[in-house]
Amino acid sequence: MNADASGASLLLHLRVAKMSYIAIKSDLARFNEIQRLGHTVVHGDAAHRRILSAAGLAKARRSS
Repeated sequence: MNADASGASLLLHLRVAKMSYIAIKSDLARFNEIQRLGHTVVHGDAAHRRILSAAGLAKARRSS
């Protein structure tokens, strides 16, 4: 399974489990595809603080 397939599988599992999530994708084509499928996604590189901020990392909480 490649990284894109495993990421898509993770998004599906999170959605089915009704868990909150925001995906971050740097590849514009994958960003558009994930957004088209109805997932919440931010375009950019997760190594940059402004992208993490745009994704709401400061408001994130750990689920148990």
